Amino acid sequence: MVVPLPQLATAIAQNEARTRGASLAGQPLGGLLFGVDRALPFLADALSYATSVLSLLFIRTPLQEERMRSSALRREIGEGLRWLWGQHFLRAATLLVAGSNMIFQAVVLVVIVLAKERGASPGLIGVILGFFGGGGFAGSFIAPLLQRRVPGKSIVIGANWVLALLLPPLAIVRDPLALGPILGAIAFVGPTWNVAIGAYQLSLTPNNLLGRVGSVTMLIAWGAIPLGSLVGGFLLERFGAATTTMILSAGMLTIAGAATLSPVVRHAPTLGDLRRAAP
Repeated sequence: MVVPLPQLATAIAQNEARTRGASLAGQPLGGLLFGVDRALPFLADALSYATSVLSLLFIRTPLQEERMRSSALRREIGEGLRWLWGQHFLRAATLLVAGSNMIFQAVVLVVIVLAKERGASPGLIGVILGFFGGGGFAGSFIAPLLQRRVPGKSIVIGANWVLALLLPPLAIVRDPLALGPILGAIAFVGPTWNVAIGAYQLSLTPNNLLGRVGSVTMLIAWGAIPLGSLVGGFLLERFGAATTTMILSAGMLTIAGAATLSPVVRHAPTLGDLRRAAP
């Protein structure tokens, strides 16, 4: 309702930068505050939420069209799910990102174990994981430029192949610090996917279904994350870190192959086509 379609990808990328930048800064800030006093991080967090709530009170402009209030939550969820299921490209993209989310949640756990096995101290492990936030933050600035020049279907296919190729080196490098740049490169890819698919979804979704479709999409995509922790922990206990990395690499390779072979992904319209078709 605020951002015109040509600026949508840039706006989503700025949201990506904000989120990843806050994540990158928040962890060391939390540690610093905790070092001063154990209660201080929680007090700062509470104050930040209070500030956010107060800022909402100053928004007077209606940001959505009038709609009928309904208490039928199951029906509303069903409407969002049916609409998403009828959009073949968005449905495929949501399922693909659920698969990759599951794998990369497991990868973060594997990286911690790999780093410990290769002699990394807790502080060095923190530095290694910091590359993940830094890579995502950097990727959010490149994402709008890439989105304007590369069709969404190509980003979906290409991003999955890049991720599939980045995983095996994690099992090979011996220097624990070398895990950091690889993890950063993996995180760098994420914003390009989020911006491309986010702009596509917001361009297509009717205003009255934005919340429902968004919640269904997040449920599917993010619902796989705790499953990734479970699968990663089981594989680590059963096979060890190096073998688990190769198993996860094979899973990511399967996802990349599915994206490449999917006709609804390969023949999806571009965002430019959607803009020209918009009333």
